[in-house]
Amino acid sequence: MYYRPCTQSSGCCWHAKNARHLQPGSPAQAKVIKDPEHTGQSLKAKQGNHIAGNRETRLSPSGLDIKKRRCRITGIGPSRDKWQPPDLCPLRQKETLEDLNNRLAAYLEKVSLLEESNRHFERKIQDLCEKRANVSHDTSQYKKVIAEMETQINKLKMKNAELSLEVDNTKLTADNFKSKYKTELSLLQFITADIKEVKTTGSHLQMETDCLKVELQMLNEELSCLKKDHQEDIVKLQEDQSKCQVKVEVNSQPANDLTKALEEMREHYKVIVWSSNKKTEPWLVSKFRQCNYQNTMALEPLQTQKREVTLLRRTTQNLEAELENLHNLKASRMATLTETEQNYAAQLQRMQNIISRREDELAKTRAEFKQMSADGGILHYLKDLLEMEIKTYGQLMDAEEIRMDTSNGPLRTSTSKQMYMFLISEAMSITCKSLFIS
Repeated sequence: MYYRPCTQSSGCCWHAKNARHLQPGSPAQAKVIKDPEHTGQSLKAKQGNHIAGNRETRLSPSGLDIKKRRCRITGIGPSRDKWQPPDLCPLRQKETLEDLNNRLAAYLEKVSLLEESNRHFERKIQDLCEKRANVSHDTSQYKKVIAEMETQINKLKMKNAELSLEVDNTKLTADNFKSKYKTELSLLQFITADIKEVKTTGSHLQMETDCLKVELQMLNEELSCLKKDHQEDIVKLQEDQSKCQVKVEVNSQPANDLTKALEEMREHYKVIVWSSNKKTEPWLVSKFRQCNYQNTMALEPLQTQKREVTLLRRTTQNLEAELENLHNLKASRMATLTETEQNYAAQLQRMQNIISRREDELAKTRAEFKQMSADGGILHYLKDLLEMEIKTYGQLMDAEEIRMDTSNGPLRTSTSKQMYMFLISEAMSITCKSLFIS
């Protein structure tokens, strides 16, 4: 049922769209005016029935919608006319009182509906509180898990920093090894060039020794040829001597002995050969010594260079092994690093999903609280309207009591006052409950 403020010139009162409540001669109005005590008793019974019925009803989310449909108020904005107290003329008091009695009955019905919706909301809030109490939001466990994960993250950050330092150190050592390898390679190239030069000098010396050996063989052959010719001459002379055996007896001086001459000749040749050998022997010895000295002088750096080459080969092999070990270590560290990054990315994704779910729940609760605050604003507005109407009703009741004191006596006054106090107490208690629930 919709209400709007009246702007008539005769007096300001609230008119309803329902024609039943606007007719002054309706039975409901007559019942309320003639017997207010009976009206109070019936209202109490009606409220008791509502309370007893609401104890057995379940939660219905459409309670607020019913309230909005049944209790929709127009004229809230600033463009509507303000509420004004009614004119308290004696001619209009009876009609106004009947209208207010009808409105009071409608308001009591609305109050019962509001009370029922408030009970629905109370039960709904209790159920939500029980659900939230059952679903405990104790974040101490999460805090412990988060603290442990933070400590693990810090430890892994320290490990990653150490690994990065180790990787940098290995890179620096690898660069140093590369520079050393380059220097050693250049030294090896220089040494190989020197070895080639030494080999060429050794080949030249070998050729000279071969030439000297050939000359020595030639001299030995000449000596053997001379000895052979000498033997042949001796043999020829002996043959000639054996063929020519002539005995000549001459009285002359004794002739020289041929054997003695041959022996002297042999001795003379021996002296010549010995002198030639003696002359050539120191030259050959000096040549051999010179060649041996040159060979030894050439072999010493060659041996030292061979030793250096072997040492360099060993160092290069060791460095290659160390470099391979460092590459393997780097690969294993990178694999562990990628694995830890993937694990922490998965953990971070899980935490982000949990946070997003919690944010969605928080947004839902905020929306519910906003809706409840809006409903509370509506209830506050209804409370203000009820207070204003109760005030006007009190003024009318006071005027009616003054009028009835003169006509009916103090009994009607006391009953009307009791009815008025009962209605005010019931309306205030219901509005306070609705505001407390909102």
